[in-house]
Amino acid sequence: MELTERSKGLIIILIAVISFVPDSLFIKIIQTSTLNLTFWRSFLAGTCIILVLTMIQRGNPLKEIAKAGWAGYAYIFLLAISSLLFVYAIRTTSVANTLFIISTSPMFAAIASRILLKEPLNTRLIWAIALSMVGIGLITSGSLTIRTDAIKGDLAALLVAVMIAIKHTVARKAKAFSMVPAAGIAHLLLALSLFIFADVSFMAMRDMIYVIILGSFFIPVATSLMALGPRYLPAPEVALIILLEAILAPLLVWAVLGEEPTKLAIAGGSLVIVVLAVYNYYQLKYFSM
Repeated sequence: MELTERSKGLIIILIAVISFVPDSLFIKIIQTSTLNLTFWRSFLAGTCIILVLTMIQRGNPLKEIAKAGWAGYAYIFLLAISSLLFVYAIRTTSVANTLFIISTSPMFAAIASRILLKEPLNTRLIWAIALSMVGIGLITSGSLTIRTDAIKGDLAALLVAVMIAIKHTVARKAKAFSMVPAAGIAHLLLALSLFIFADVSFMAMRDMIYVIILGSFFIPVATSLMALGPRYLPAPEVALIILLEAILAPLLVWAVLGEEPTKLAIAGGSLVIVVLAVYNYYQLKYFSM
């Protein structure tokens, strides 16, 4: 039986989300500096993506990016910087805080779409953005009760949310082109930058095994499929499925490491998830009409 376009999209995004879930746990348990971990995570992920693309397409990934023009280069920049900030956020604040805040990216995507694609902002969207900001306020308030540097992680997560939003908007503007090659190049350029400017070194054997599993499997699969999924599914449905990561990843870290979010983070995160779920549900109904 041949899969429909929607079925393909659902499978692609679900596998991407499931592949992203262990990422936060690995970032927490690998014992090395943030920059060293980001180097190995990006170097392995970028190498795997480019190697697989070269074998499958037998073409030059750089030519594919050039075809997309400025959108391809913008995607590379945004993915590279957001990858570094994501690792920093996970290391500095709680996993729950990081992912709850990042889950607001669809709201920032709506603002980016208004600026870049001239799409209108309806009343429902304005309310969703306002309530999401209240949720973020509650989450960051909870961080102040943990330790002073946790707020830095929250701010890094907020920047990641904004960058993801712009990245997805840019990808939509150039939807005729695949952004998978750009994802591979983004990881490699980030790794190259860190190799030049950071103190890069090997880790203990256990940590090297963890980072190889993370960088050679989970991140390449998740990044590549996340770049493909929106070609088959409307944005609201993609956003609804991605919300699963904000629920599953903190649960995994809590089960393994016992990391518990603050009550304010739970309240703020719950508000964000409910608001986004309701908003995207109504958006999905609109797309289905």
